[in-house]
Amino acid sequence: MQEIFIILHHSDNFIQNVLSAINNILTPIDFSEYSLRALEYAIEIAKKTNATLHIIHAYRLIQPNNLFSNSLGIELKKHLENTLNQKFNELEFEYLASQPIEYEITLEVGFALDVVQTTITDKKIELVIMGTRGNRELEEIFGSTTWSVIKSTTCPVLAVPKEAAFDSIKHITLANESQSNDDTINWNIVKEIAHSFHSDVMILKCQPEKRMSVNVAQRNTSFYHDLFKGLKISQLLCSRETFIKGIKKQFDHCNSDLLVLISKENILLESYFKRNNTKQIILDTKLPILMIQRPLI
Repeated sequence: MQEIFIILHHSDNFIQNVLSAINNILTPIDFSEYSLRALEYAIEIAKKTNATLHIIHAYRLIQPNNLFSNSLGIELKKHLENTLNQKFNELEFEYLASQPIEYEITLEVGFALDVVQTTITDKKIELVIMGTRGNRELEEIFGSTTWSVIKSTTCPVLAVPKEAAFDSIKHITLANESQSNDDTINWNIVKEIAHSFHSDVMILKCQPEKRMSVNVAQRNTSFYHDLFKGLKISQLLCSRETFIKGIKKQFDHCNSDLLVLISKENILLESYFKRNNTKQIILDTKLPILMIQRPLI
């Protein structure tokens, strides 16, 4: 991949929080409405967490196949870069220049998924924020770059539908299908978002299995109280059979601003999306969904 340019902006008001769980946020954009919606969320979370915001755009060059391919290819590349630079200048002026955050804008040649994966590693990204097209067909979600990123990385991904309009994150619904907290990564990501926005947290949990001891169940409850200490939290137990219905019920009765899904399986949400009720949840919800998976073993 070839890096074309980087714009780096430092705000005088920016203070780096070295203890933060979110130090680097990545937002891929293609200048569409849904990617710019995700950028708005990324800016607000970066402001609250003092994180550096990395904005990337990946593009591919089409090789002309004629006698003048070399000269034509150079001209096409130059024209495309000038067009993209102009778009980034406009984006920076409208969305970023007045914000008290540190940000970096990068334009790279390559496939979007490859560029995202490389950036996650190189920039030590803790949170990816991407837009979803809001299409009405589940197949469109599965075929999107956002879904490809979710499946290919253990880095938490916040998927923002284009219908979502950022106000604040006052109410979080956290759906944890696992009965153990020990083997789930990135709890601090959820913790920092919740505390940064002083959110109320509704925890949706599976009912303990019969073989689970009382001490383990109590320890899990204590874990949540310690994690969200100082915040208003509540819990709702559901059986595994009604877990997805429980999520939908929260949508219907609560004013959630963010849904956090923590999967039991290593392949994030693959089982969720195959269940009957989940399709309707994903298609109908206008909520951003923060998806967290366990590390691949």
